[in-house]
Amino acid sequence: MTRIINLALLILQVLLGLFAIALAAPVVEATLVEVIPGPGMPSLASLNLTSAQLYAMDPLSHGLDARGANIEEKCFNFDLAPRTQVSACKSYLTALGKTMCGVHAPAGVHGFYQAFCQAGKAMIYGANWGPTDFAGSYCSDVALAIGYLLRDCGANGGDIAGQIAANGNGALLVSVVGV
Repeated sequence: MTRIINLALLILQVLLGLFAIALAAPVVEATLVEVIPGPGMPSLASLNLTSAQLYAMDPLSHGLDARGANIEEKCFNFDLAPRTQVSACKSYLTALGKTMCGVHAPAGVHGFYQAFCQAGKAMIYGANWGPTDFAGSYCSDVALAIGYLLRDCGANGGDIAGQIAANGNGALLVSVVGV
């Protein structure tokens, strides 16, 4: 009987020791990389938003069916960007609503681009692909275009890269790339 009690006490001491070690171990929280607006874009503070709030938003919650059948997107399998970071930038651009996201360039000269958002390794930018010196859309329309890339690119929910015209403006080419 004494042996059983001693064995039970030994087991209890071991369990209590393991519990104490578990309590003393530091808690490691997943770190979210900062969402950084592009040059000239509104700050997160001006929108009363934090990076954590942007990561928590549902990236596909804003009416993808509104675009219609005129979708000309390209998905790439290189320069991939982490899906969660792309989603955070999409949430930022959605929050901007009717703020203009645009690119200035000399008329008819392609290759000028403007960064709209970066989060970690994900970069969202627009390029002026039109015949005029400015191509722009509401930032919410840029976000809608990114939603299509999130939905259609990246096998099995993996990292993504691609290009698509902004909703309602074929002259503003929106790109999602990893940097």
